[in-house]
Amino acid sequence: IRLTMRSQFVALAILALVALASASNNRLLGLLWKTLDTDGDNKVSKADIGRFTQTFHGAAASDRMLSEAIKLLDVNKNGIVELSEFMARFEPMLRRKIAAAGDPVQAVPEQVHISVTTLSTEMQVMWVTRVNTDSVVQIGTTSGQYSQSVSGTSWTYSAGVDGWVGWIHSVRLTGLTANTRYYYRVGSPSAVWGQEYSFKTPPAPGSGQSNTFAVFGDMGTFMPLGWRVSEFMTLDNQVTPFDCIVHVGDIAYGGTGSTWEFEWIWDLFFWQIEPLAARVPYMAGVGNHEHYYDYASFQARFRMPSDQSGGNTNLWFSHDYGLVHWVYTSTEHNFTQGSPQWMWVQQDLEKAVANRKNVPWIILTGHRPFLNSDSDEYSDHDPNGKFLKAWEPLLLQYKVDMVLNGHMHMYERTFPTAHGVVDKQSVINLNLIRNPAAPVYMTQGTAGAMIRETMIEPKPAWSAIREQLYGYGRMTVFNSTHMFYEYRSFQTQGTHDSMWLIQESH
Repeated sequence: IRLTMRSQFVALAILALVALASASNNRLLGLLWKTLDTDGDNKVSKADIGRFTQTFHGAAASDRMLSEAIKLLDVNKNGIVELSEFMARFEPMLRRKIAAAGDPVQAVPEQVHISVTTLSTEMQVMWVTRVNTDSVVQIGTTSGQYSQSVSGTSWTYSAGVDGWVGWIHSVRLTGLTANTRYYYRVGSPSAVWGQEYSFKTPPAPGSGQSNTFAVFGDMGTFMPLGWRVSEFMTLDNQVTPFDCIVHVGDIAYGGTGSTWEFEWIWDLFFWQIEPLAARVPYMAGVGNHEHYYDYASFQARFRMPSDQSGGNTNLWFSHDYGLVHWVYTSTEHNFTQGSPQWMWVQQDLEKAVANRKNVPWIILTGHRPFLNSDSDEYSDHDPNGKFLKAWEPLLLQYKVDMVLNGHMHMYERTFPTAHGVVDKQSVINLNLIRNPAAPVYMTQGTAGAMIRETMIEPKPAWSAIREQLYGYGRMTVFNSTHMFYEYRSFQTQGTHDSMWLIQESH
């Protein structure tokens, strides 16, 4: 997205503020505050947040959403956010500082997150330290008792405004037992150990066990409400635990809408999600806001299972989790028929169909929507758009059950649709779909980025429901035939839409 002259001016002002903050107060929260406080008056108003979202996304947020962002932080109800209110709200969540040179806390593990591989007996563990240390995970099946120490690798990268200082650590745990809870800590025997977390390995193939997934796109940190959706998900997870999290691109929003990116925003994002991502496998697909410096941050900070699934780094890959085969595509790279990505997806779906006795459900993801009624970029995602032109033949041939997208900052659920025509026979009612002959298309771009969408009117016949509230999707796969999808919003403190998808002939 091309920056306007006003946006360019604000972005240049941000660069100056970042340089000042780096020299005088080397804290991530201080950097975020100075970036939000666009007019430098040590207060954050709706106008400040509006300029912030315009600069970092190239698009405006609605007044209603800006008011919501202020309201959640404005403890004294004076219509603005003061520094004390901001710090009181975010310091407990983010809690750590970038250490000064030589400070031992540089070796403290932070930004811990895990991800699955293609095997239910493995788990990938990643974290960051500010200096290079050993990369070790201690693990066991009893809290505080670690029967194994597993070593891995570390690397660093340099990108963004002022670069990045830190080391990324990665350890692949192998030889685990499926469907088993493990307790672990990360760090270095010669330096510092992090806090203990636990995770549960995926169920064994063919076990038929039900699973719950959290799914969404377009989160960010203060963009303006990614942090609040993350907290809402954390609370939901305590009541109805997730087995796996699927983030379909537009992750940290570290960029300015043009060519610059701030790596410390990626740090903030991983601090934000650590309460979830250190306990629940966090799978990440690529979106347009990861493109900076040839996707350097996204590629460095995640390790998705492309090596095992024959994909391409973190750009396209697949894995099973319980009863679902997940396919992650890139809408940012060539996906036309016959391209390397398209050919890989065809081969992957061929294998998935052959394994449908054990893993009956197939869900394909990509960041930009394949079928959606947002007026922006509509020619790309209408029934004759470029995404369905490339993918619909495969989706129908291999009977893909659902397509999950983001990008448009809205929620939209379609009826089962093929070639722009609703499979009416499968639509029992608005919330019950039975034995569809085509996929349901879900856009769940509601996880925190600014919302100000315009829909085409009248609503297309294939669009079941569309909404603009912050939240995420919770999907429970009960067995080989029954799936339940819920649109959960913190603004309504509950389920805003739901759908039963029944498929008795995969």
